[in-house]
Amino acid sequence: MKQIIAYVRADMVDNLARAVHHEHFRHVSVFAVCDLEAPAKDSRSGLNPHIGRYSQMIKMEYVCAGEEVEEVVALVRAACYTGNRGDGLIVVTDVCDCVSVRTGKRGPEALGPPAAEH
Repeated sequence: MKQIIAYVRADMVDNLARAVHHEHFRHVSVFAVCDLEAPAKDSRSGLNPHIGRYSQMIKMEYVCAGEEVEEVVALVRAACYTGNRGDGLIVVTDVCDCVSVRTGKRGPEALGPPAAEH
């Protein structure tokens, strides 16, 4: 199983939501987060004094059996790409287990059928 975590521009949340809804992905979580920017170099003093700058971002989380990873990554990129710096980052990690609270099913069975089967 894999977890896909995407950090994208906050103004792309509607595009992302439409794409996820269109493809019938289930159990997608979206959170508002802030991306703290690294201090910019200043030619005179070495660092910019405005360290508290941040960008509004959206964090999307999705867990799947594994075969959907490339499809989800492509979907997020297509929905959120502007070609500008700060478009975001997609992280794919391994998930060792998951458990359905309601049914007690474990692993991929806990996730239900893939989106294509809905």
